Amino acid sequence: FGLCHLMNVLGGAGLTETILQIFFALAYGVAFALIFIVSGSIWPCILLHAFHDGCSFLSADGSARTNILVGIFQFAVMITYIAAVVKRNKTVLSRPAAPEEQNAVR
Repeated sequence: FGLCHLMNVLGGAGLTETILQIFFALAYGVAFALIFIVSGSIWPCILLHAFHDGCSFLSADGSARTNILVGIFQFAVMITYIAAVVKRNKTVLSRPAAPEEQNAVR
């Protein structure tokens, strides 16, 4: 998913900004997958994505420095949320998968 943002360079976006966007998209994808696996619900992912979109909208007219600072803030919020979810649901990550879950992955 992150690599899809590489097309932004063809649309005139700067290479540095595009590389940062690829990194954040990859990190967000992994984080959302982890949140979904641990929480068992898509709603936390939807809410975090809405938070991300809101921050992006608010910083759209800002400087590159402002955009990077907002991105770092968003990333910090996401990491904090993931840490809380993982801490609360440690057993989900440490237990072996049930047979029906193993078959679902294949």
